[in-house]
Amino acid sequence: MKKGRKILALLAAVVMTSAFSAVSVSAEEGAQAPAPMTSKQVFDKGDGTFDVSVTVEGRVDTDTEISVGNASDIVLVVDRSGSMDGEYWTELVNAIDVFTDEVLEYGTTNRVALVSYATFAEVSVFDGSTWTSSKDDVMNAMAQMEPWGLTNVADAIDAAADQLADSSAASKNVVVFSDGYPDSENQATQSMAALKSAFPEAEVYSVGVSGCDEDFMKSLVADEANYFYAENADELSALFGDIAVSINKAYSNVVVTETINEYADVIGEVSFGQYDIATGRSSAWLTTSTPLAETPEYNTETKTFTWNVNDGQELASGTAYVMTYTVKASDAAIAEYGKTGYPSVGDENTDADSENITSSGKKGFDFSDGVMSFNYGDVSDVTAELANPVIQVPKGTEAPTSPKTGTDFASAASAGQMALILLVPAAAFVAVKAVRKAK
Repeated sequence: MKKGRKILALLAAVVMTSAFSAVSVSAEEGAQAPAPMTSKQVFDKGDGTFDVSVTVEGRVDTDTEISVGNASDIVLVVDRSGSMDGEYWTELVNAIDVFTDEVLEYGTTNRVALVSYATFAEVSVFDGSTWTSSKDDVMNAMAQMEPWGLTNVADAIDAAADQLADSSAASKNVVVFSDGYPDSENQATQSMAALKSAFPEAEVYSVGVSGCDEDFMKSLVADEANYFYAENADELSALFGDIAVSINKAYSNVVVTETINEYADVIGEVSFGQYDIATGRSSAWLTTSTPLAETPEYNTETKTFTWNVNDGQELASGTAYVMTYTVKASDAAIAEYGKTGYPSVGDENTDADSENITSSGKKGFDFSDGVMSFNYGDVSDVTAELANPVIQVPKGTEAPTSPKTGTDFASAASAGQMALILLVPAAAFVAVKAVRKAK
């Protein structure tokens, strides 16, 4: 009896191992950057052809698991001492508005902590947290401040270090603003040395205006290029805007490669366009007739599209870039459909028209492999796979009498697994015979 149990247990283990091996989750090993927002969708034109649109946006895909840990955290250290009262304070608020508009724009996973200082430092709290990704949070906190008191820069730098200790971001940044001289330059210098020692990866920027201690402000940064000086208050917005651009990561060298498989034929021309995400598709849609270097290329021999998005330059965070082409089911697809039915199911959100669902969760032919490579800030050569929509054969094509794939059962197990499962009863019968013989 023991021998029979062992044989049955072994067969069950083989079946379970095969079932789990069919499910795989892949991630780019060593990837250190979030992917840009992308989509790959089809539109059934009703005549047997499908328009395919591949969209790449300049903003972060916040659903990517690695995005949050690789965002930028910025500690803003602002001077609200008595000397800031008047024009300087008004222009500083305007500058912070410009800064947060850039670093906390829609689609980013950046965060800001706000440290203000006078006789002592205060850290703003936003709904129970000292970090926020909301521009409104920061501006509301600035609106509640009033300039007064002395210039305790050391206390502010210590508070900034405390905020960095609560940051898991790969990109840590500190921006220190002052219009005067610190109460204790020696103590402030020591505080900054301690911050740099504890967080050597942090990038420190300093901003001074006319009347500040320039030597001290320069001493705060590791590279003098990170020191910004305004002759007057009107220049603050431009300077803070420059710092924001330096901090905010952008996508560049984005290349999309789309290889069409045997189940589809490309017809017509490939087109390219771009539009503002906030307002929707632009009426000025660009096509291959426009002499742009970024126009997608199609190799008819390899059936491969190569699209150098925005000519390799940085993608604008508020812009969507789109490549469009048209396909139809090939003769190979029609022949395969007549034998076995549809082999694939389309990924979610792969229909261009929400009222014409033919791909998302539907059976059809997976017709291409799409891969995107990109740079994100200082991180190079990151890759991500595009979604997989499906297309169908022309309406009226005779369906197979006994589809072998594309069924619910096939979606849970491969053909090999089904064969193994079907063999289990026979194997069990052999096992029982072995047990009887052993007796």
